[in-house]
Amino acid sequence: MNLLSRETSPYLLQHSDNPVDWFPWSEEAIEKAKQESKPILLSIGYSACHWCHVMAHESFEDIETSELMNKFFVNIKLDREERPDLDKIYQTSYQLLTNQAGGWPLTVFINPDTLQPFFVGTYFPKVSRYGLPSFKEVLGGVYHYFNENRAKIQADGSAIKKSLLKMEEFLDTESKEPDHGLVMNLFTNLQEYFDPENGGFGSAPKFPPCHKIDFLIRLLSDQEVGKKDKNLAFLMADLTLKTMADRGLYDHLEGGFFRYSVDQKWEIPHFEKMLYDNAQLIRLYALMHMTSNNPHYKEVVLSVSGWMADKMLSDHNLFYSAIDADTDQEEGGTYVWSDDEIEKLLDPDEYLMLRQHFGLDQANNFEHSFHLQIKRKLADVASEHKLSLEAATQLKQTALNKLLKAREIRVQPAIDKKLLTGINALTISGLSACAIALNDEELKSTALECMNSLLLLNYRDGVLYTQPNHASNEVEGFLDDYAFTINAIMHTLELRWNSEYLTAALRLASRMIDQFYDSQNGGFYFSSETHQGLFHRSKNFYDDATPSGNAVAAKVLLRLGFLTGKPDFIDIAEQMLKTVNAHMKSRLDATTSLNTVVMEYLQPIEVVILRGSKNDLKLWQTHTRKTLKRRTICYAIPDSVSDLPESLSVKKFEGVIVAYICRGFSCSKPINDFKNYQEYLTESSARAQ
Repeated sequence: MNLLSRETSPYLLQHSDNPVDWFPWSEEAIEKAKQESKPILLSIGYSACHWCHVMAHESFEDIETSELMNKFFVNIKLDREERPDLDKIYQTSYQLLTNQAGGWPLTVFINPDTLQPFFVGTYFPKVSRYGLPSFKEVLGGVYHYFNENRAKIQADGSAIKKSLLKMEEFLDTESKEPDHGLVMNLFTNLQEYFDPENGGFGSAPKFPPCHKIDFLIRLLSDQEVGKKDKNLAFLMADLTLKTMADRGLYDHLEGGFFRYSVDQKWEIPHFEKMLYDNAQLIRLYALMHMTSNNPHYKEVVLSVSGWMADKMLSDHNLFYSAIDADTDQEEGGTYVWSDDEIEKLLDPDEYLMLRQHFGLDQANNFEHSFHLQIKRKLADVASEHKLSLEAATQLKQTALNKLLKAREIRVQPAIDKKLLTGINALTISGLSACAIALNDEELKSTALECMNSLLLLNYRDGVLYTQPNHASNEVEGFLDDYAFTINAIMHTLELRWNSEYLTAALRLASRMIDQFYDSQNGGFYFSSETHQGLFHRSKNFYDDATPSGNAVAAKVLLRLGFLTGKPDFIDIAEQMLKTVNAHMKSRLDATTSLNTVVMEYLQPIEVVILRGSKNDLKLWQTHTRKTLKRRTICYAIPDSVSDLPESLSVKKFEGVIVAYICRGFSCSKPINDFKNYQEYLTESSARAQ
């Protein structure tokens, strides 16, 4: 066992019995490399990464390869989810050095004196193939290059550092205020890349376009967008969500979405399941259910959230991070079927229904097996067999239950049991939106319990950490952790008012500004000054699998600022949107979440603040949500609550209940008559159409 055996990260533990003398990222490893004048070999991945497993089996478990690694390098294994700051700067370095998109595993050879990379790659095979040299050839070549070209390595490292700094030169604190033209330019851009047959954008591989769908849904309530454009935005979002849920990206037996589709039609996935994808997707399906009343979207929300609660929820009431793509070194082995297997497990009527519904009468779609996806509408199959849709649905559900029971007997893929702050915060926000959209008490309870656990376990002594204190790698949270957690608190306040949560949000926001904000040049750094081992502090304005931390920071500062009367929060958010305005115009595809915040900045979201007795609050809040859906945030604050910021404590009431309707710093006169309130809601709903 090497030093990784001391760690709690499932990814690092997967490598703890490699013959490689792995170190975790540490001062000890860096100092050893300096003293021995050896380059650092940094290997970055995560537990559910298929090609990480392949390279591990081929090279890191191989005696000859490991001997070369141990002789020539100080070897560090890094879980990208534990240190996303390091992953981001080395991924960006890879892009600068190769002019290609990065990925995992990421293989980085580092100058120990500066921590700057001098050679980078991703997966290297054990023997030369795919147009790639063997990993052993790479090891030998890199070692000799390091010893013979130290001066050049030093100079190239400095050039990389300059390039990273130059990438942020677009920041302009004097740039123009964002305008609605930016919003419409993005909408035009999305239309250009939209796939009208399959939904989504572009070609294979296809990832769930969460940020783009969120933008399209937000567009539906934009007052400056015409009816025709709103209809088109709805169609684009609706087709994408429908197709993803019908085809192979979705697990039709258990619920949950896979990471991405290897083809353009969403048919064959890469079989890992990530919490962050599902956390964002359930929110989008819930919002579209409210907009379209499509019952299938409600089914998807309940199925995915049920899978999350059953398979991903820990005893600590926080969610695990991911489920592996591989089972016994075979990708998708748990999920695929032969036609014979299915036929033996089902009654004839059940088999006939599934055979036609899921296309089992067609050619195998995954190597020599089937991955389930809808090929014909259930209603059409039912009609052909003279069955009611209700009877066909019952047959389908009984059949799927049998298949799931049989699948659960198989060897299951490993679960990454890290309890990460940012991803759990995303999940809380998603569950909160679903609880409101579906008026579901169980989802509400899960969101509130998870929020309580997150603040209890990961927020300690005024500092937000990336994991609970039982994890071996105790690191203060990054920008995403802070911004996503504040956002989650704001969502749970809609479910149940809690003044302690509001206080926590304000304290987190103040620390986020103190530790991450660049007051001279604008924008937030991804890492704080407390994070060690960085040769560059980056600012990330681009979306990746999760929304840009800068975008979410701007959103929560706007909302917190208006709610609690803190103009300094609003000023920082406004300044950041001005800072990146010009750059957003040139990178519309990568700054979708920032553009969604621009919409809210230009048209401040309507906030209803209710004060009164518990029973009346519930009636008024329920009616608000039913009428206005998600165009309005509604906080119901009981009359017993007294410890409120001045901006809320001045909203007093006489009698039983009162409502204040606010946009920005401007609030309406108090409404204390239910009939008058109903009339206001009806008029407001009509204006938003």
